[in-house]
Amino acid sequence: MGWDKLPKELEGKVQSSVGAEDEELKALKKATERKYHNEKPEIDGHKFDSKLEARYYKKLVTLKATGEIKELELQPKIRLQDGFDDKEGNHHRPINYFPDFRVVWEDGKEEYIDTKGHETNVYKIKKKLMLFKYPDINFREVYDEDLKKQGW
Repeated sequence: MGWDKLPKELEGKVQSSVGAEDEELKALKKATERKYHNEKPEIDGHKFDSKLEARYYKKLVTLKATGEIKELELQPKIRLQDGFDDKEGNHHRPINYFPDFRVVWEDGKEEYIDTKGHETNVYKIKKKLMLFKYPDINFREVYDEDLKKQGW
């Protein structure tokens, strides 16, 4: 049966159903928008989650060029918890944290750095787990105000 032969009593239901799909599509598009409406700048072929992270990357690249930094790694993986199978046999994936940068300074000191415009609850939990599991880690947060004070 074609659309033109649909019984009159079903026409309104089908049309409202089609309209509902349009609303679902709009809701899906809205859900996929960037949560904090920040742009994803690209520098040297790397996409950054925020303008702040991109600005700090430029600063670190400058410091590396002057020899103050020996190594610079973007998005290093820190394992917070291994994956496991629970007693029902369900597999749970590992939990990892990816700070923005890992830096090895000229004196050999290793530091993990995360740029922060907004601290989500997930970030706060992962940071706490990282600091507990790796108590000797050198970890630093950089905020927009920090860069502005330094003229960046």
